[in-house]
Amino acid sequence: MKFTRRTFFLVHSFGGVTLGVMLYMLCFSGAVAVYKDELVLWANSPAAEHRESSQSTPVDIDALFKTLKARLPEREVPRRLTLPRGASGVFELRTRGGKRVWADASGLPVEGHSVALADFIVNLHTRIFLGHEGRWIVGIAGFGLLASMLSGLVIHRRLITKPFQQGAPLRLQLVAGHKFVGMVGLPGFLTLTLTGIWLGLYTLVAPRIEHLWSANPPGLEARLAEIPGVVPRAPGDLPLGAILDRAAELISGFEPIFVDWPPTDDRAAGTVDVRGNLPFSLVQRHRVGVDFRLADGSVKAIHAPGWMTAGKRVHDAMMPLHVGDWGAQGIKLLYFLFGLLASGLCLSGILAWADRRRRQPGLFGKASPWPWRLIVSSTGAGSLAILAMPVLARLGFQHDLNVRFLQLWALGTLVGLLGCVILGIRRRSRATSPQRPVQGRVNAGIAPGTGARAS
Repeated sequence: MKFTRRTFFLVHSFGGVTLGVMLYMLCFSGAVAVYKDELVLWANSPAAEHRESSQSTPVDIDALFKTLKARLPEREVPRRLTLPRGASGVFELRTRGGKRVWADASGLPVEGHSVALADFIVNLHTRIFLGHEGRWIVGIAGFGLLASMLSGLVIHRRLITKPFQQGAPLRLQLVAGHKFVGMVGLPGFLTLTLTGIWLGLYTLVAPRIEHLWSANPPGLEARLAEIPGVVPRAPGDLPLGAILDRAAELISGFEPIFVDWPPTDDRAAGTVDVRGNLPFSLVQRHRVGVDFRLADGSVKAIHAPGWMTAGKRVHDAMMPLHVGDWGAQGIKLLYFLFGLLASGLCLSGILAWADRRRRQPGLFGKASPWPWRLIVSSTGAGSLAILAMPVLARLGFQHDLNVRFLQLWALGTLVGLLGCVILGIRRRSRATSPQRPVQGRVNAGIAPGTGARAS
């Protein structure tokens, strides 16, 4: 039993210490990502001030699309039209070459709108700025967090009787808080970790198991053939208003977010895809929708709960279960709090280890304050750098947010280390300086604490 418990303790400590700072940053950025859309709207609000007072009747969607298309550079082919997501949202037309133009609900051109903040938050939390390989690294880190949580559940299965004793050493307080947060938030942590592992690593295993959710339900083709399509104005030219209305008729409660055109030059042979959300449904965000054939306007596919296999529904439930965008604001707030608790769980664990290392000899046979200093400086600087990005975006610094974040993180870590060194020097100087004698009694020959004269 001692060997087993010792093994679990080593797994818990090794996983937490080696991945602690990275897991903290992933959890903290995940908490911020819950309100990603709101932060993007807030960051773009200075450019949207003229739209807030414009509440006129929206123009026809097809006319607005033509207006946006006319503003594109020559030879640029439309790829996606994004619809407004809120009162201060905009229409965005994106091309295959990455060009973007915007307009408000009245069709007026909009300049200065940017989604760089959303890209930064997503890249940090899901890929740590390393592309597809970064997504795999995040998934593997999720396995480390899962192993650390399960081993911690074994070695700390009994919650301490008095978790926060007044006057207890800092390390005991950190350990107590670490255990308490881990026990209270365990169901939410397991949900976030398991879904995060799947989202990070499923591209590695997708070729072998994708058939579990890619197959069509029995009789699907016959059901789709009975659905009336949209009459095209010309081959490859479907009216946007008509396909949006038909998608809303086919999927009850559907909220369209964007319309996609095929990425190839043979547009008439492809489909135009309407995608959006289905509130209060565990379906991956922006995956619900309808695909229309560009050639004749017929319905090729419907992506909704009643048209999916069981495997597809399980796969599409991973994203909403991870990010918390499947419910009302109360659900988002709950996910935000779980993200903060998870980051606190990681931070308290590595700080407890670092506090022990600065008081007791470690692997190198010498106690050192540097692990504590590095963890406090890096996590504090990283958190402040993440929170600074929306402010920078609102001030107009929307370019190269990834680089700005790394620069602020590195600078903040150096400043924090310098501050820790200065505080350490001051503490040592106070500890080594001679204490001043008690005035009056010593000079008078009276022993301190007594009323008698010292002999």
